[in-house]
Amino acid sequence: MFIKTIFFTVVLACSLAFFAQPIFAYHVYKVVKSKHPSSPSTTIAATVYPGTLRANVEKLAYQHGKWHVVWKVTNNYKCDGFKRIYARNFKEAIAKLLANYPLQAEFYPKKRILLIRLKNHSK
Repeated sequence: MFIKTIFFTVVLACSLAFFAQPIFAYHVYKVVKSKHPSSPSTTIAATVYPGTLRANVEKLAYQHGKWHVVWKVTNNYKCDGFKRIYARNFKEAIAKLLANYPLQAEFYPKKRILLIRLKNHSK
């Protein structure tokens, strides 16, 4: 009886641990040193997942050196589908991510602040 109880406890614990895992990964940004076909140098590969643009930029900034994002835009844009971005550095990756939106990024590296604002907007 005691062995049966231990067996069912172990099976229950293992099944709960298995089913408690998320269905897909929540991470947005993954640094991968790879050779992109269009570039002979080593690049950074960033994966952007469906959700909001703000969430993707914040995760990308946090995971690439804990940058603090200041979002000076009232709108939040939707990211549909998965997107793979290849860039030489973090600044280029952010620029490519924002290329399809009326936004621009300003970097303040001393304080590690990333400011997102509308294009052609005065300070």
